[in-house]
Amino acid sequence: MVDIHYKPPQKARSLLLGYVVIMSLLLLGYSVNQYWQYQHYQFMAQELEPIIDKLEELKLKVVSNTNNNLVLHDNTHELSYIIHQFIDKVDNKRLSAPGLDRLLNELDRYQLQLQLLQDADRHSRYALKAFSEQVRASLDQDMTYYTLLLRRSQLYLNAPNTQYLSALDDDVKRWQAQQASGYDELFHYYQLYRKSLTPLVTQRYALIADDKKVLLARHQLWLDASGQHWQDMQIAIFIWLVFGFSLGLVLLFSHNLELKKVSQASIELANAKTDFLANMSHEIRTPMNGVIGFAALLQQTPLSLIQQQYLKKISQSSDNLLLLINDILDLTKVEAGKLELEDIAFDLNEQLERLSALFAELSEHKQLEVIIDKAADVPTWLQGDPLRLGQILINLVNNAIKFTERGEVILKITIESACAPRLCFSVIDTGIGILPEQLARLFHAFTQGDASITRKYGGTGLGLSISHHLVQLMQGSIEVMSRPGLGSTFTVNLPLREAEQETEADTTAFINKKVLLVDDNKLVLEVAQNQLHQLGCVVYSASNIEAAKNILKKQGDTLDLALLDCCLIQDDGLDLARFIVSQGAFSHIKVVIMSAFGQEQVSEKMRLLGLIHYLAKPMTEPSLVACLSRALLAPNVSPILATDSNQQQLSDYHRQLVGKQILLAEDNRMNQQLIIEFLNQVGVSVTVADNGRQAVALMTKQRFDGVLMDLQMPILDGIEATRQIRKLPSQHDIAIIALTASAMRGDREISLQAGMNSYVTKPVDRFALYQALVTELSQPTEGTPVLQGDAPSRHQLSGTQSDFLAQYQDMYWHLTALIHNERWAEATLFLSDFIAQAHPLALVELVELAKKMLLDIERHTRPSAHTLSQLKQALYDAT
Repeated sequence: MVDIHYKPPQKARSLLLGYVVIMSLLLLGYSVNQYWQYQHYQFMAQELEPIIDKLEELKLKVVSNTNNNLVLHDNTHELSYIIHQFIDKVDNKRLSAPGLDRLLNELDRYQLQLQLLQDADRHSRYALKAFSEQVRASLDQDMTYYTLLLRRSQLYLNAPNTQYLSALDDDVKRWQAQQASGYDELFHYYQLYRKSLTPLVTQRYALIADDKKVLLARHQLWLDASGQHWQDMQIAIFIWLVFGFSLGLVLLFSHNLELKKVSQASIELANAKTDFLANMSHEIRTPMNGVIGFAALLQQTPLSLIQQQYLKKISQSSDNLLLLINDILDLTKVEAGKLELEDIAFDLNEQLERLSALFAELSEHKQLEVIIDKAADVPTWLQGDPLRLGQILINLVNNAIKFTERGEVILKITIESACAPRLCFSVIDTGIGILPEQLARLFHAFTQGDASITRKYGGTGLGLSISHHLVQLMQGSIEVMSRPGLGSTFTVNLPLREAEQETEADTTAFINKKVLLVDDNKLVLEVAQNQLHQLGCVVYSASNIEAAKNILKKQGDTLDLALLDCCLIQDDGLDLARFIVSQGAFSHIKVVIMSAFGQEQVSEKMRLLGLIHYLAKPMTEPSLVACLSRALLAPNVSPILATDSNQQQLSDYHRQLVGKQILLAEDNRMNQQLIIEFLNQVGVSVTVADNGRQAVALMTKQRFDGVLMDLQMPILDGIEATRQIRKLPSQHDIAIIALTASAMRGDREISLQAGMNSYVTKPVDRFALYQALVTELSQPTEGTPVLQGDAPSRHQLSGTQSDFLAQYQDMYWHLTALIHNERWAEATLFLSDFIAQAHPLALVELVELAKKMLLDIERHTRPSAHTLSQLKQALYDAT
């Protein structure tokens, strides 16, 4: 068993996860810390800037403003407020920074200095005021000198340096010596004022001379620290991103490695599943081949009526089981992407004719009527895959019949030309309908509307899922509309790909033929009328016996044919047939009985009435044309029943195959007996080999006309046995037909590449087996050589030619396989190499044939069967 849930060692995964988490947390923590430091120093620098600016502003105003008292008072209070705010923020937020204590001491010093300056200014102004009052009190005398002294004293109040005060002292001493006595009190007030100027000017000078070195240094230090932390944070984030990106790459690589391992394991599991189903298919089909085959043989023996019924149920059950196996295999092919579609031209009417017989069998036991309504503008010949189209329609109609208890099921075929022309298939039923909540999962595999163990309707739930996948492969769409209790409509839209029209049957003989059509279903009447009108018939329709008799009274002498449904709602259609037969005036009318429920129910009554023409429903164009031909163009010939038709086919195949010698390579005893019985019925002699080795040995001892080769055999399988037979000196070109129960992994291609001519699957249909033998044995073999010109015999070949032809002894089989698979490029290269090597060896005929085939292959066209036969014969003659 393949384990697709790959996991690396848990310990390594845990260590890696732990390392990633720790590194991420460390880098993230470091980045957050650096960001916090950046914010911290940025905040400190921003808070210090107003203090520095205010001190600078105060310094300028002290120097320039004469009204120093007001300036000092206002600015000192404002500066004190700013400093207190700064200190409060530092204390409240518990901020710390290098040199913060020294800064706070410096701010305290500035506050003290301003306070001293303010006190000295106040004291000086008070002393100046007293001196001024004393001078004014003495104005009644000649006080010119003292007035001048007062003015100078006021001027020196704003002196920035004590040197200005020295000049004032010199002037006062000179003027005092010149004055008379009596002014001692006035000079006393002057001296008081003069003493107060010294501390004032000294404090002012100190303020002006202070360069705020400590504040500016701290401010710049904090700005630098903020910038450094910001840079460190960016580096940490970059490292974190690089680490994360690198880790992502590592994880992506590891994840891709895991996905690769899981994908490889899934592929191995899918292959194991495919091989298992292929083997199971082989094992199931092998006993089914016996059941179906011997049931077919038993039908050819004398049986009672009840035995025939039992045998029919066995055959139907076997066919249903085979359909179920095919559904499961198709679903597996879809899941593995190995389901391929054919692209061939096919007759839609012929396809519907084959399906109608199956629809009739499906609906017979429920007494439901299936109606096929094909629009007149739908082309007869289409391009596509008829097998898969039939599978879709069978699944949809079978599903409709299963869920419909009464009423009818309609298959409607039209052309939709809204955008691009599309072929529309609608399956309409009057069944139980589908609940809205069930519609969403309707096309899921193994899904059913009722999955309980008491469900009324059986099935696996595969049909709709497979149909959905097939429609998608065909580039179409499938939709469903349904109402519970009112039925459902499934609509399939496929691209319309019309094929070249082939020759159709001549229906001019039916023109102006008058037909009485009786059926109680209005839609059947409409469909049948349209088909008859397309054939050129004149149609008189009735829905009951009374209306039909009225038509007979009026048009009876001109009618050519009567199509009568045997099961009318209120009447028995055979009563109307009895009326027509009993009236001598209507003896020229050919009566055809129609039924949707099998011929067995009416065969005895038809025999008693002398009626021989029967038309099964659902009616199709081919079946209607065949019925009209039998009734109108060959009125005295009895129609061939199914059993009679089989006997006719058997006689034809017996005439073509009698006396043939066939080698059967088959390891299963039951299959050996079955195929021997099939072949003996057409006069074929059979020699049995239990494995591939025995088959090769018998080929060297005995001459045969053909080989039936099972693929899966012990000792030596059919593929390798075929390769060895193709290398034998004689009978290497014998017709070999693959006979196997395998159904997967391109068994047809493998068989053809190994050198087999055709392919027949199990359970074996005897007529398919006969047809394969007739087709392959009619090809020319070495026993019927084609005459050539002067081609050299084997003994005339040079050593180089012999070596070359030995190298290309399997050329025919290899080339046939390439052409069958449409591998044009490989086929072109193969033939080009062959021509280039064969031309110098004077193998003229082979070169000409190869060139002829190369022209076809370069146009992606299959060479004719005659050209391939010529190549096969030329290779044989040359060697």
